[in-house]
Amino acid sequence: MHNLLGVVRSNPILTSNTLVRKWATKLEGRLGLCDLPPPRVRQAKGKYLQPTMGSSQGHALHSAAEFDVPDSIENTIESLLTSLQDRDTVVRWSAAKGLARVAERLPDEYASQVLETVIGLFSVHAFDGAGGIQDLPPASEATWHGATLACAEIARRGLIGDDQLPELIDWLKRGLYFDIRKGAHSIGSNVRDAVCYVLWAMARAQSKESFKPFSLETARRLVTVSVFDREVHVRRAASAAFQEHVGRMSLFPHGIDIITKADFFAVSGRKSAFTIAAPQVAEHEEYRDFLVNHLLTVSLKHWDPTLRQPAAVALRRICEKDLLTLGPVCAAKVAGFLRSIDSNEVHGGLLALAEMADAYKQSKNPSTEIHRLKIFEYIVNTPPSVFSRYKNDLILEAACIGLANTLSKDALALSETKTPWKDIVLAGIKHRVEGVPEAAALAMRAASELFNCSAEYPNAAPPIQQSTARILGILAYQTFQHGAITAINCLLQAVDPKASHDDRAKMLSHRSKLFSPKVEPRQAAYEAFPKVIIELKLSLPEVVGPQLFRQIYETLIGGLLDYTADQRGDVGSWIRMACIRGLVDIALLCFDLSDRLQPLEDWMPPSLFEKAISGTLKQAAERLDNVRLVAIENIIRLVRRETPNTTNSERWAIKGREILQEELIDGADEMKTWADGSWLFPKLVRLLAEPAYRDDILLGFVLSIGSRGEGVTQPASSSLVHYMNTLPPAEVKTLASSILKIGQTNSVSNNIFIPVLQTFDVLIEGGLIEKLASSGSVDVVENILSLASRNVDKIKSVPRLNEAAKIVIGLLSVPPVAHKAADGLPSFLKHRFPKVRSTAAEALYLALQGMDVEFDDDVEDALLQTTWTGNEADLQAPIDQVLLGLHSGLNDVAN
Repeated sequence: MHNLLGVVRSNPILTSNTLVRKWATKLEGRLGLCDLPPPRVRQAKGKYLQPTMGSSQGHALHSAAEFDVPDSIENTIESLLTSLQDRDTVVRWSAAKGLARVAERLPDEYASQVLETVIGLFSVHAFDGAGGIQDLPPASEATWHGATLACAEIARRGLIGDDQLPELIDWLKRGLYFDIRKGAHSIGSNVRDAVCYVLWAMARAQSKESFKPFSLETARRLVTVSVFDREVHVRRAASAAFQEHVGRMSLFPHGIDIITKADFFAVSGRKSAFTIAAPQVAEHEEYRDFLVNHLLTVSLKHWDPTLRQPAAVALRRICEKDLLTLGPVCAAKVAGFLRSIDSNEVHGGLLALAEMADAYKQSKNPSTEIHRLKIFEYIVNTPPSVFSRYKNDLILEAACIGLANTLSKDALALSETKTPWKDIVLAGIKHRVEGVPEAAALAMRAASELFNCSAEYPNAAPPIQQSTARILGILAYQTFQHGAITAINCLLQAVDPKASHDDRAKMLSHRSKLFSPKVEPRQAAYEAFPKVIIELKLSLPEVVGPQLFRQIYETLIGGLLDYTADQRGDVGSWIRMACIRGLVDIALLCFDLSDRLQPLEDWMPPSLFEKAISGTLKQAAERLDNVRLVAIENIIRLVRRETPNTTNSERWAIKGREILQEELIDGADEMKTWADGSWLFPKLVRLLAEPAYRDDILLGFVLSIGSRGEGVTQPASSSLVHYMNTLPPAEVKTLASSILKIGQTNSVSNNIFIPVLQTFDVLIEGGLIEKLASSGSVDVVENILSLASRNVDKIKSVPRLNEAAKIVIGLLSVPPVAHKAADGLPSFLKHRFPKVRSTAAEALYLALQGMDVEFDDDVEDALLQTTWTGNEADLQAPIDQVLLGLHSGLNDVAN
């Protein structure tokens, strides 16, 4: 068998296979066991036996008898040690278990030598473990992991002697920090997990007396890893090892209390581990300094930015245990990060300073103002080159947040700084990465509480229009109100280049540049309107006035018509959702302040309020799930609100309120969501009975029917058809006329006209058009036919022509207009587009098969045998033949 293993290991083709190496390693270990006698004392699993045996003997569970070790064992151990460094985990794991089994059967001296050799593997790729930069090759991961697994298996069998314990613990402490950056990720989590396994095994095998000198240090490191490690499985492993030590040795300080705060579930989520479990553990002073030191040396300098953010929050919450003592010390240490050449350290330092400043600000303690001012000095004295580095978005964002938390009158009085705070904020405003302009806006908000920022409005060049609108929306206008009118006019100009309320604003040179065809700046402007109004709520009569107030509200209503689309899809929906929220927020505020905004008709005319509700309900009937969800949620807010406290308040009552209350509130289902069209459309269609909302809701249903998603088209179609089938003929005529009016009004817009044709096709299939004709409303049906067949030869849109052909062919089954529909078919069958001709002929053939009319076989022959994509000159004869056969068949039915 040894020869077989030698052959396998000498063949490079076989050794390139992971499974071959795994089973070869297992076989190597088993063969080694065959050459050794079984141990006379066996370990009961999970227990430490032989309490009377001296700990200095090293092997608590091994026979003291000596014997001659076969020479082959040396080769076996050497082979297993080599496999411990294999590149694949399964091979290393097999080698670790095999080596531990062999060591268990060896005499004490030989077993100690095996452990010493394994520990020696750590020194091959040594590092200090202090959390600094580790200059280790990626291959070191395999060596460390294999050695740690072997130590764990040896420890589990109680083979670690007391004299070897200090050295092993020292290496394990370093292994808890094993984290090597490799490209866009890091390696080493398996090493840290294996170290936790070793410590867990020691709790089950080592004596309490031998482990006591290392208990406090081990407890601190385990609890630190359990709350601050990047990987969830490592945090759980550390928590399990800590719990095992508490249960078996009772050496860890406050062990039971720590277990309840950092248990398996508490450390499962990174956010909860950092921001909840860690501060709770830090209540015990034995662990507090160690946790803070780990955050300062490891977490805040980590390569992963998603780890630095919760680390900054954790540092703040730990310092809040003793803010006046810990806060200044930590802030001073973190300030040193800002001079680092490593952007990760700079970002972590700025995040920590921002959180510390916010902690000082929220404490409301006057004695903390000096510390907040000190943090401001740290930020503005950062070298300017830091903010101009490549990929500086995270640094700028953190710096702006820090400025927002530290700006004060004393801070503004500082004159000698390396980087003026306005330069930092302006750089953030101009930045294109999402998140940075938002942070800059927060800084401007803080500044607006200290001085008039109307002069600080940046010249809104295209790169910063979005940020400008965002800033204008959050300034503290209650403090300096005279800048509000300028801000509102800037926002109006941003969404409509013709909008202007204040002629003085025309004097601003940047007014003509504010409007942007891009959707993001306009979205930010629409979102800013309600924020400005809410900020000025107590000063609206003095500052804004009813005329400008109505103009803002009308602008938001106009935003509901924004259907901008680009390669990302319907990006106009972002604006529509912002307008829906803004309309409802302003309306509710207006009702709350109805006693101050008098007369209310001047501020919120009932007709304008009704128009806003109608437009919102239209969005609720449209195709996008997220838009429907926002629309219904905001409509419910209005339904639950009482009418304003003013005379004739019923004028602002929502029409159809009973239907909305019954369907949207009383009929709500926790298992359903408003985004589900199959559940919402049957409820919403009842509002078509309300004339004030009918046209808008009907247009919403038309657009949903014309959408490409089956999940929207089918429920919208079935809901509309089912509802119209329950109506008397007069109301069916009213709805059909409304749809017809939508088509006539939007004949040049295919985005609306094609869905109108698709809606009529659905009504034809549902039998509603035939019902309409039989009830005497032939004029409406004729208008539908005229709408579909008008100017066919001039239209270039193939989808529109195909839908129009479906309408004309479908009306062949409606006797009062059947002959007129037949006369309209040649326009499609001889159209200049071959695709239109062939599609129309195919649709006509399929329709004739389903009609209860017997046509001549010549009609079917002409439709099937004619090459409709061929020469147009050859099509007149078959078209005449089809037309003659259709009229003949229709006449037979009439007679």
